Amino acid sequence: MDLPPDEIFKRCNDAYTNGTVDDLWKELFDLLALPESEMSDLMQRALKYLHSFWKQLFNYRKNGGYTIDNLAAERAIRPLTVQRKNSLFFCSTQGESNSATYNTFIETCKQMDISFKDYFRRVMKELQAGRVDYENLLPQTIDLESTNKY
Repeated sequence: MDLPPDEIFKRCNDAYTNGTVDDLWKELFDLLALPESEMSDLMQRALKYLHSFWKQLFNYRKNGGYTIDNLAAERAIRPLTVQRKNSLFFCSTQGESNSATYNTFIETCKQMDISFKDYFRRVMKELQAGRVDYENLLPQTIDLESTNKY
């Protein structure tokens, strides 16, 4: 279900959600108020940890573009994880290193919504022309048009 950021923001800050978060906050303080002898050390540490990171935990509610999970990042690194397992079959560490470098550029191009083939062609032309300012040849700095082709 793809919702626009403004709709996500509204849903994250509606009366129902605010009530639920407030109830969780009250429950946390009720548990923290219990005598330490009634809780295990692990439970005490968990509650203190939750209390100290409460604001960060709910920061995603401030912007509809944020998500509560990291599924986008997980999906982006999935192919690399599979390839890492397959890297046992590379003939050398140099081959594995080259593969990792190419995959880094490919995934960066995907995130920047630019074509890797166009990026690679442009970089090769620039390098053949003698360009050496490598930091300006990265996918985010080379100034290619966005496409949906990888």
